[in-house]
Amino acid sequence: MKRRAFLSTLAASSVAPAALEGPLNAREARRVGPMRITLLGTGTPAPSLVRQSSGFLFEVGSDLIVMDHGPGAHQRLLESGHRAVDVTHAFFTHLHYDHCMEYDRLVL
Repeated sequence: MKRRAFLSTLAASSVAPAALEGPLNAREARRVGPMRITLLGTGTPAPSLVRQSSGFLFEVGSDLIVMDHGPGAHQRLLESGHRAVDVTHAFFTHLHYDHCMEYDRLVL
């Protein structure tokens, strides 16, 4: 699955729990508010002074979702004004070190 398709699927699935509670009409969908995506790292396994490894932050309603958390992504999470305890969900695309190495910092 290509990254763009995966992100679209992830965005669409964020309303799935609400759909289980009852019908979701247009008025209820507007209350969730916009989704904000912050790139914590644009993905480079090689050391770099300007780019961090893979990391994404999704803000959907009251949820703060982290997808991938490679080296440097945690620092960028803090720079974005959020703390690890604010994160409600974490997803990993795969378990290479440049996508999950800072998971321990997220759960500490």
